[in-house]
This record gives sequence, structure tokens and C-alpha cells, in this order.
Amino acid sequence: MRQSARASRANLRDRRTRYFIFGLVIIAAATTAVWYIGDIRFKPAVQPENMIAEREHRLLTSENSVSGNLPQTESRDTVSSEAQNRAAPGIVERQEPIRIQVLNGCGVKGLAKLISPALRAKGFDVRETRNAGSFRYARSQIFDRTGRLENAFTVADSLGIERSLAATQIARNLTDIDITLIVGADFEQLKFNNKK
Repeated sequence: MRQSARASRANLRDRRTRYFIFGLVIIAAATTAVWYIGDIRFKPAVQPENMIAEREHRLLTSENSVSGNLPQTESRDTVSSEAQNRAAPGIVERQEPIRIQVLNGCGVKGLAKLISPALRAKGFDVRETRNAGSFRYARSQIFDRTGRLENAFTVADSLGIERSLAATQIARNLTDIDITLIVGADFEQLKFNNKK
């Protein structure tokens, strides 16, 4: 009799333990599902062609944070087709040359330095050359750093880069840079040899 009572108590304890574990598993699964659905629902959509640019922006921001120069990024607007049509190539007249930062985004050794003379020959003022935070840029991109998108269009038109690959990304810490040019794996298709 005592053995059957003990067996029934042990059986009851086992059942309670199983129910408790089962309940924990259900709660964990429900929490994960709510988190996952909420993440999908409220996550801002990123255009595939801008994902690399976003990563580069984060890398530039983190590099500047490490050096103590925190950038004050105000906006990042991808160029609309209306804005592209409004600014015709070659209309913008500047008394001072456009100041360019050239970043190697494809990993070809010394590429940023190699193309600098060609950019200077086109009338641009190359202020800095170095590697980008990533070498995974399939296409070259241009970032306007001062809020003058027409400068980005001028550089894009001069090099044969599509205007859709130009965007405004203001960075107050880049005090002497108007444009950041990230040279991608398409560099052989760019018009570096033609005079501006």
C-alpha cells in the first residue's frame, strides 16, 4: 500500500514537472514568435541597392566615433527621378573645385591613389584617398556631404556614374570634403580618361 502511494506521488511529481517544462517551452515559443513578427512588421525596409551604402555609413560613423569625431549626420536621401531630371549635366558653375574624398570600395591595391590624377585632370580637388570600410561595392557610389546634391551630379556625370547612385549624406565632421566617391568593382567602366 505504501509503495503504491509513493509510486502515485512520484507519478504526480513527474506529471507536474512535465507540465511545467511544457509550459515554459510554450511561453518561450510565443515570446520568440511575438518578437520575430514585431521585428518584421516594424523594421524599415531597406532597398537592396542601398544596403551596402547603409553599411558603409555605419562603418564611417564607427570609424569617426573611435577617433573622437562624432559625425552629425542629418539626412540621407536617395535621389528621386524628378530631382535627377531637374539638374541637367554641366549646368552647375563653381568658382572653387569640388573637394573629393576617394575611397577604394573594391579592393584593387592602390586604386584610390591611381585614379586621383585623372580626377584632378577633370578639375576636381582630391583631398583624401584611402580604403573604404568594405571591399564589396559592386558599383561606384557618390555621397554629397554638404547638402549640395548638384555637386554629386556633376561628379556622377563626369565619371559616367548613374545619378541614382548619388545621395545626400551630410557629415559635419568632414569639414573640407564636398563629395565622397566610393569606387566599386565597375571602375573599369568609369570615364577616368576623358577630360571634364
